[in-house]
Order: sequence, then C-alpha cells, then structure tokens
Amino acid sequence: MTLSNWTDHFEVLPRLTSMRVVISGPEAIKAGLLTAAPRYEPQPSTRLSFRLADAHALGGFRLSSPSWDLAESVPTLRTALSETGGNSLCELIAETVEFTTRDGAALSYCRPSIKVIGPWPNTDQHAA
Repeated sequence: MTLSNWTDHFEVLPRLTSMRVVISGPEAIKAGLLTAAPRYEPQPSTRLSFRLADAHALGGFRLSSPSWDLAESVPTLRTALSETGGNSLCELIAETVEFTTRDGAALSYCRPSIKVIGPWPNTDQHAA
C-alpha cells in the first residue's frame, strides 16, 4: 500500500499492516465508480484524505483504492466518523489476501479497511 500526500511530494510505505491516522470527518471520503473500458465492469474508486497520527505535522495524505470491500464500507464508515463530532482517530489496515484461481494461479492483493477508534484527542492540531 502506497500513501501519497496531497502535493504528491511524499509517499509513505508502511512497514506494518496497520497505522493510526486522523480523519477529519465523513467528507474526507469520496467514493464512486470509474467507468470501464468496453466489455469490463465498472470499478469502485474510493479516496480517503487523512493525516498520520504519529507524524501529524507532515500534512495531509491520500489513499486511493479500487477495493470493493472498502467501497461497500463507506456508508458505515461515514456514520462512525460523524458520530465522533470532529476529527477521528482511526486505524488504517492493509490486509494481504492470497488465493488460488480455478486455473491454479496464485494471486494476492491488498484489502484496505478503516476502523474508527474515537475522537482525535489533540484538539490543538489541525487534521486533513
């Protein structure tokens, strides 16, 4: 999983499968479908804006994902973010999923998910 900051000058390559991030509310998540080439299904497009909880001063970052699981979780995630009443401390999780196709090919992909922990306690900081 590669995370880019808003000005696209920095990327974060996490060493762990999860990291704590600060999300500024339900409006920080954009979700929709990308139009597909002929004979292909549309693909989800989910964009999340956030700041790193442990490096808040680095500024805002973005995660773009075509994951159906993440796209389907957006309504629940927006509700949980709105319930914190402002900036939310969240866990951004990147689970590696491995499987074998019917043809015997081994494949893997990254399935991102987001867990809302609660309100961001640093009220003097400005979140993304």
